[in-house]
Amino acid sequence: MGQMYIGKGDRGAAILVAGIIVGTLALIWQTLYVAYATNLMTYPYPLYRISLAAYAAIFWIWQIADAHTIAKQQHRS
Repeated sequence: MGQMYIGKGDRGAAILVAGIIVGTLALIWQTLYVAYATNLMTYPYPLYRISLAAYAAIFWIWQIADAHTIAKQQHRS
């Protein structure tokens, strides 16, 4: 949304769509893997969830920093 707010609608929409696609694919992969896992005790489910949360946090922070950097560049020019 920050990209769209500073006038970069195309870039903001692309980032939004990419996030939705990656998130959806991750959830589908998780659902299929858990559904077909024979022994859930050996499946590193907590590790997967932590890595997914870390990815989401890094992606979110990057989006904020990117929008801030672009806004500063536009302000200077």
